[in-house]
Formats: sequence, structure tokens, C-alpha cells
Amino acid sequence: GTTTTYFAGGNTFYSLATDGTVTTEYVDAAPPADANWQAMSFNGNPYFFHEGHMPVVNDITGATGWVDMSSFGAMPPSVTTVGVGLSAFGRIWMARTNLNKTTVYWSDTLIGTSFNTGTAGAIDLENVFTNGTDEIVHLAAFNGNLIIFCKKSVIIYSGAQEPATMQVVDVIDGVGCIARDTVQDIGSDILFLSDTGLRSLGRVIQEKSLPMRDLTKNVRDDFLKDVSAEIANYGSLDHVGSVYSEVNAFYLISFPSTKTVYVLDMRSALEDGSARITVWYEYLAYSFLRLRNRDIFVGKEN
Repeated sequence: GTTTTYFAGGNTFYSLATDGTVTTEYVDAAPPADANWQAMSFNGNPYFFHEGHMPVVNDITGATGWVDMSSFGAMPPSVTTVGVGLSAFGRIWMARTNLNKTTVYWSDTLIGTSFNTGTAGAIDLENVFTNGTDEIVHLAAFNGNLIIFCKKSVIIYSGAQEPATMQVVDVIDGVGCIARDTVQDIGSDILFLSDTGLRSLGRVIQEKSLPMRDLTKNVRDDFLKDVSAEIANYGSLDHVGSVYSEVNAFYLISFPSTKTVYVLDMRSALEDGSARITVWYEYLAYSFLRLRNRDIFVGKEN
């Protein structure tokens, strides 16, 4: 019954209580170069994933406290770092390990720290890719399906509730996700950043054999310049953040290198299928969080 918000800055994790009290929770002994953690909750515990780092968990239910997941002795063989995770279908899912960026692992049922016992398992997508190799960028759950966003393709599995027997129902080539933290479930669809602009999963599925509509079509030149600037300044798109607000019916995507936030109005599409867009200039935002009460938090420096 207690709500706590966790956030990270530098090598330190903090908690924010509902009364506004901030507490230092954990200092990472082998911190990454930045604080671009992907956070999720599962079965009473918060989990944190970061590219090139062992996942961190605050084991509240087991009273172990803050530890990296190697402490449980149940990681997949030889896996020491994991870049992306997902809490869905009664398990923790993860990918982008030090071994490769093509294998998806899932934990034992209701035990998010156990990947080598019970019903835990893994699947390598090398045999699924239809147009050469690819790499996983993000994992999502939507309409009972497991959605695997890769850089150049999107793979959809049905039956993820029983992963040992799940099946590929669609492989979409030619469009993929290039930034982990741009994927947002907006209720009726999923939005994500591709190498040509923002896309919706629903439209990609419907139009995969047709010219696909770009939600950022009317600001494409400026938008793609900000994407390029992010790569030029940081060497990757790891700092790009996004959030969807049901109350405001907008999707925000932030490019810290240019201090620009694009606001996509998701109430209704324009005649050409794109979104109505406004821009916040000189607005530096590194991350966003939508709370259960639908407030939006913005992660900023200091």
C-alpha cells in the first residue's frame, strides 16, 4: 500500500516518498558512465537495466535490499551485462547481453531473478530474422503479444504467457526502433522512433506493404536534424527520453543535446496521417515518468 518513486543520478539511486522526502538508497560500486537506467517493477520489487551493466534490483519482498542480480546466482550462463528488460506475463524478460544482442531471456514464473531454473528459458532470433541479422533494442507487451523491437525490424510473438510454446505471428522488415526509451504504450497503440521518424506499431502492421505514414512528417527535417545531433554529441540515442500522458493526450520526446522537446497531440490525426505537433525549445529534459495518478515528472539536471 506504499507508493515510492525511484530515480537515479550519476552512480546513486534515490527514493522519493509521497510527502516529497528524498532518501539516498544505493550507491553503485561499478557505475556506468551515465544514469540512463531502464526501470520497472515486478512482484513487489523494482528492477533497473543499463547497457553494459549487470541489472540491479531492490529486493523488498525478500528483504535482501539493493543488490545486482548476479547475487542470486541464477543469471543465464556467462551473462554479465543486460541492456534492456521487460516486466510482463508474470516474468522478467531481458536482452542485449554481453554475449549478443539477438537473444531474449525470460525468468521463471513470478521469480524475476531466476533465469536458470523452472520455466526460465531463452530464444535466439537469428533464425527468425528474414533479411540478414539485426539487434534487439526494446521489448514490449501489447494485446497479449510479446513485441521485440529491433533496429531494422519488429518481431511479434503470440502465446508469451507460455514462452516455451510461443509462436512468431509477424515479422516486419524495413522499419525498426533506434532508441530504447522512445517506446510508449498509448493504450490503443505503441509509438516508437525509427530511423525516418516516429511511427505507430498499429500503422506499421497495417501498412507494411505500402508507403508507411510518419507521425512527424510535417517537421521531418528539423526532427531528423535533432536525431543526428544527438548521435553526434553523445555517440548514441541513449539520452533520448519520452512519455505518454493520458490526461493531456500527448506524447513527448526529448533531445537533450539540442534542448528540444517535441509534443505530439494524439487526440486525432491530421488528414495526411501525421500528428499535430508543437515544440518546446530550450527545454532540457533527460527523462520522464508518468505516475499512477497521471502526474508527469521531468528529469532535469540539479
